[in-house]
Parts: sequence; C-alpha cells; structure tokens
Amino acid sequence: MIAAKTMTNHIMLRAITPSDWPDILAIQQQCYAELINESQAVLQCKQQLAANCCFVLLQTTKVQGYCFAHPWQLGQPPKLNQLITLPTQQNSLYIHDMAVAKHAQGLGLASEALYHLRDLALQQQLSSLSLVAVNDAASYWQRFGFRRYPLANALSYYGDSAEYMVMPL
Repeated sequence: MIAAKTMTNHIMLRAITPSDWPDILAIQQQCYAELINESQAVLQCKQQLAANCCFVLLQTTKVQGYCFAHPWQLGQPPKLNQLITLPTQQNSLYIHDMAVAKHAQGLGLASEALYHLRDLALQQQLSSLSLVAVNDAASYWQRFGFRRYPLANALSYYGDSAEYMVMPL
C-alpha cells in the first residue's frame, strides 16, 4: 500500500480506496473507447497484485486520474479485460492503464505519475517501464523517453492504433 504523496502543483498521489471506484470508472469511460474499457473486477485484480503501483491522482481533493501498473515480462503485454497473475520472471513495470479526466489534462498529472512509477521500477530493480499506447498516443509517450518496441504478436485487442512501447531505465 502506498502512502499519500504530495507532488507539484497541489497534485497528490494516494492509494485507491473503495470510494474512488465510481470516479475511476467514469474517467476510464471518458478516455477510452468501449472496446478497451476494463471491468472493475479486472482493475481490482491488478490493484491486489501490485497495490503500491496502483493509485489515484488528486488535485485538491477530487480524483482527476488514476494508474494501474504491475511488474511484468518485457515484450509480452497482457490481454485486456482478463484477470491476471504475475509472471515468475519480471523485468519491466507495465503501465496497464493511466488516464486523466479530460478537464484535468495538461496539469502535469500523468507526468507526476510517470515519475513515481519510474522510481518504483528502480526500487524493484526492474530494467524498464512498458505500456501499450492507445488512441494514437505513441507521440505523447515518446516525449518521456518511450520508444516503439516491435512485437511478434499483434495488439489488435487494444485497438487499431495500439503500439507497444518501452522506456529503458
């Protein structure tokens, strides 16, 4: 479980509480096509597997974003909307889902979350951060040092524009 952590610009990062789920699901619905929305049960599974890597982002006291990440095997992104177990070999912190409410985009919430995840990955001695960029977001992630990483398997279950990306640490 992570302790509340105040970041810059009155942004706070804290562990997910039961009362946060309506906000998390509303932000997910706002940010992603129905095809890639995940159920609360699947997101809660990720939270249980890696509670220190799953959190909400607040500005003042309102949930403005969230992140679900977990240790994983580089080059093998998990499928969407499926319950998972952590692989025995873990070398990357996989950012499974990070979203910021549309009205709060541009406030630095995602970059603060990313810096926190980088620190967590380094503490866990993982060699990279990895993710699947959806909604044509590859150029956004490139600004933080993520690079496209070719995969043998298609990412069609993430949508047509999905790209697997990695940031070496």
